[in-house]
Amino acid sequence: MKINLIKIILLIVGMNLIACNNIVLKKYTIETPPFKLGEGEYSLNIYEIKYPNTLEEKETFFNELDIFVNKIFIQEKKYTLLLSEEYYKDYDRLKLKGILKEEEIFEKTASSLTKSEREELEKITNEKVERHENTVQKYLNLQVYHLKKVLGYDDYDPNAVYTELYKENIINELKKKRQNTILISEKIDVTYLVNIEEAYNGDESIILKEDEYYYTKNINFIEKRVFSDIINNYTNPIYIKNIAKDDLNILIDKKENIKSSCIIIYNDFFKGYRYNKNTYYFFLGGLETVQEYENYQFTIDICLKSFEEILESEEEYTLMNFIGGK
Repeated sequence: MKINLIKIILLIVGMNLIACNNIVLKKYTIETPPFKLGEGEYSLNIYEIKYPNTLEEKETFFNELDIFVNKIFIQEKKYTLLLSEEYYKDYDRLKLKGILKEEEIFEKTASSLTKSEREELEKITNEKVERHENTVQKYLNLQVYHLKKVLGYDDYDPNAVYTELYKENIINELKKKRQNTILISEKIDVTYLVNIEEAYNGDESIILKEDEYYYTKNINFIEKRVFSDIINNYTNPIYIKNIAKDDLNILIDKKENIKSSCIIIYNDFFKGYRYNKNTYYFFLGGLETVQEYENYQFTIDICLKSFEEILESEEEYTLMNFIGGK
């Protein structure tokens, strides 16, 4: 009887120790770790940069981005940055065409602008061209005015008679500047993450909210959860939230794999990391610890910063310095 009592006490003490430490008990993986850094404890700051919605703000953003990436290049700094899906859509377009979709109105010949486009042009520029009122020249001048403004020129003359050739030269200058910004951003030692707003397909997903499943589009609950195809469309590392606990367990237990080199998942349940089929999973925000290799520990913090604030900081390595690749 006394021996059984001792066993029960030891069992209770052991259970309490596990609860206090919030450790997920498992054997560590004994194969050679894939990390590019030696054993140890690592801390990484990921800087989130807010990407704006309006044309004027986007144009300011890319002007500031140009300064930012050139300073990183000159100063040989390194960072890990988090930006929205919308940014990467515009990024790909700038890489291909040099101008934003919203800026196409400035590239069109003034004589081909529709009535609605002319009204939009007047709204965007908010500039008066009294000398050329009710003429095509008015809208050509407005196009030139805006393009000069984006490029930082202050020599616009509302009374001048600008030509389409003159405007074309300014457009080409803007395209060259933007594409040079893209080129520099790909040369510097910076890891870029994509912030995925919705992890699930919209027609088959449920989200986790206040410990209950709320159905997103129909009246009845949908049990099937399908990860959004967009998760597998990016070669960049991705950052996602709002993944249901059951699906987190599936990823942790390596029962399913997402086709990306690295995924950072903010959640309410787990912290730590896993490695499965060439994909790194980092879990932030939870209490229970998951850890793939005994002698590698990672702490990741995400903070919202401006370009200027980021440049004031110094980072020893980037996310890709951990896992390899660019």
